Amino acid sequence: MEGQVQKRQVFKAHNVKVLVSSDTMAAFIELEIIPFPDEDEYDVLPVTEEELLQTLAHYKIVFGLDEERIRSLTEQPAWHTPVQVACGKPPVDGQDGSVDYYIKRDAEYRPDFGEEDIIDYMNLEYFQMARKNQLLCKVIKATPGVEGTNVYGQPVRAIDGLPPPSPRGKNTYFGDQEVFLKAERDGLIRFVRHVIDINEVLHIPGNVDFSTGNIRFSGDVTIEGDVNPGFTVEAAGNIRVKGMAEGAILRSGGDIYIARGINGSAAEPIRVGGNLQSGYIENASVEVGGDIVSDYIINSNIVCAGDITLSGSRELIIGGSIELAGTLTAKYIGSERETPTKIVITGTRVRNEELIASLTREISDHTERAAALKTILDKFTRDGSAGHEQLEVAKEQLFLLKRHILKATARLKEQEENERVVYRGAVLCKKQKFRGAKIYFGDELFNHGTNEFDRCRIFYADGEINLGTL
Repeated sequence: MEGQVQKRQVFKAHNVKVLVSSDTMAAFIELEIIPFPDEDEYDVLPVTEEELLQTLAHYKIVFGLDEERIRSLTEQPAWHTPVQVACGKPPVDGQDGSVDYYIKRDAEYRPDFGEEDIIDYMNLEYFQMARKNQLLCKVIKATPGVEGTNVYGQPVRAIDGLPPPSPRGKNTYFGDQEVFLKAERDGLIRFVRHVIDINEVLHIPGNVDFSTGNIRFSGDVTIEGDVNPGFTVEAAGNIRVKGMAEGAILRSGGDIYIARGINGSAAEPIRVGGNLQSGYIENASVEVGGDIVSDYIINSNIVCAGDITLSGSRELIIGGSIELAGTLTAKYIGSERETPTKIVITGTRVRNEELIASLTREISDHTERAAALKTILDKFTRDGSAGHEQLEVAKEQLFLLKRHILKATARLKEQEENERVVYRGAVLCKKQKFRGAKIYFGDELFNHGTNEFDRCRIFYADGEINLGTL
């Protein structure tokens, strides 16, 4: 009828889209504009806080909602731009346990120097004695992880800290709550990796000869005299010889200390599980699991897993073959007579274990999330409880997770196959390297001009052997 006001129609000119990050720790709202007819004929519905909250609830976004940001979207809509409106609580991984030692580790010892910076091999006061009930170390226990929560309100697993390896060894005991480790008896402190043993000591007041016979002992052995030719000294712990070892068989699970030196070896090499300190090494075969410190080495075959440091009045290597993983330090290498002397720095095949572990955890986590999401999708499909848009978002998230798993798996395979040889050792010549001395890094021979140098450092870097100065 004439004069009657025509009622305007209501039109919703926007769409609310919900996005969730692949790790389900963040949720976003993206507002999309829908084209609408003439504004003169329609009233446009505004974006309301209630609508946004209902939409998030429909997609089961229930945790970490940022209500202030949701409210701001209704006041100043950000069109076609994802805006974060929910944030999960990330898990907190536990701390690994550790051990605080109240005694010196073997690696903390340094040889004593006398006058003129010469090592006093006659005074090898290396051994640490323990008294009964002495406090040895404190064990700091691992802490559990604190699980997080994703935007769906689901728990996110945290990684518990790893317990430290137990330091308890022979003749030691824990006090209350297995925190403080103490000595059970008087004895000699010995480390076997991280484990503390309190060992009894076998003391030989003179030489190892026909009066004693061969020595085999489960602890440490101290010999006041020499080890004579043909005799064997075998100890699970350390061997300390205040004289010399000549043509003898020595085997130790720990360190060997020989005040005067080693001259000749028997039918088999001298084998040292830890470090070797000897006044000199001549005409001998020696295999050492740790470091070697001596004055000089002549015509000997040495295999050493650590460093070789020559320190004394001569500090030279002449003849024989030296194979080591660490650094060789000497004044003279070879001789003016060009005595054949072979030095081999051995390498270590390494790979990025930290990245491999990280990728393995990442694949495991994403596989769990993909399985959980697949279960939800199957449920939505069966009972039709989700709308088309919600199904599409879930399918997209599952697709992204699977793609991420494939990429991470490819990277993991590449890292596992990507080994390289690293040469951590070097040769430090403080005076002169003579022509007859050949230096190898693995199978690669160092060859540089006259092959005779003064005060040089030979090392491996950037895929080649390098010559530097000291």
